[in-house]
Amino acid sequence: MALLALIGIGFVGTILWFINTEATAVVYHVEMDWNPVIIALVLSLSQNVMYVLLYQGGGRVVERWRWLGKRIERARTRYAKMLDRAYLPSTFVAAILGIPPVLAMVTLAKGFGYSRLQIFPLTLVGRFIRFLTLALVGQTLLTWWAQL
Repeated sequence: MALLALIGIGFVGTILWFINTEATAVVYHVEMDWNPVIIALVLSLSQNVMYVLLYQGGGRVVERWRWLGKRIERARTRYAKMLDRAYLPSTFVAAILGIPPVLAMVTLAKGFGYSRLQIFPLTLVGRFIRFLTLALVGQTLLTWWAQL
């Protein structure tokens, strides 16, 4: 049951900020004594399932909302060199740090011409690193938080 809860938190917590997947990674390791690699794997996979849906949905929105499609096309034309150089590395950094929001990067990726095979390995590995790190330093984080 705890595994299903972890999957659900990872999936739903991707879009609902008040369901905190980062705190869940800490609690599952510190309080429930789960293996941090398993926690990171489950959370990163479940978040990436949501990212696939957002990627597909974002692509459809860009196709249907002409005004948005035109703005993205203008940005693609105007910033082509910078996008080619920075979009994928920025997506990877976003997956690890959360800045810029990886949710936005994934949702707009199809509109900017990036394929699933370019985006999802980056988000999967980046999120794995994020959740593994949080689970491993969880006790330190909880001690620090309690002292505030």
